[in-house]
Amino acid sequence: MGRKTKATAPEAKTERRMDADRRRAQLLECAIRVASRQGLGSSPHAATAREANVSVPTVFAYFRSRQDLLRAIVEDVERLYSELGAEHLSRDKPAPEAMFEFLRACAQTAATDPDRVRVWLDWSSTVGSEVWPLYVDFHDRSIRRMAALVRRGQREGTIPRDVDALDAARLLFASGHTVAQMMFSKTPEKTVRRFQNHVISSALHLEPSHPGLQD
Repeated sequence: MGRKTKATAPEAKTERRMDADRRRAQLLECAIRVASRQGLGSSPHAATAREANVSVPTVFAYFRSRQDLLRAIVEDVERLYSELGAEHLSRDKPAPEAMFEFLRACAQTAATDPDRVRVWLDWSSTVGSEVWPLYVDFHDRSIRRMAALVRRGQREGTIPRDVDALDAARLLFASGHTVAQMMFSKTPEKTVRRFQNHVISSALHLEPSHPGLQD
């Protein structure tokens, strides 16, 4: 029988690091599930430990304080929407079509990633909490990114010049709450799409039959 080769010191260190990263990711997923059920105002370490079937000190080993764990949760939620923005808002398509595809992808997260969407809805109402400033930053970054797409549409001639880019972005961002609620209440997909079409055409001063929008 061949002897088992012992890992070198760098290899062992890499394996330990990978194990630590996997454990942290597992605990974060558990924390997100807990927050989706109990809200961001709950006691996250104890509930996360129960969800993950580990000890409370294990959770503290990866997230040293309540603030650290809450920040990790909301930053992970922001990552979901940031990745969708990077994928759709920068596409080489007419701006109205890119905006519709982005908002449609955001709507689908209620079906594909409901825990993070519930955390987002809760996060948006945590006025005065320790994570509220993080939400304000996330909101402002999202508005700027969406407004940039509106301005691109104005330069390319697909969105009227009289549209205020920031106001349009704020309206479109705010509609996400209604869309998420529609998705969770099992509103027919055709109705959700029609609502999004109406909101986008209103915000961007377009006709509902504009070729960049879809029914």
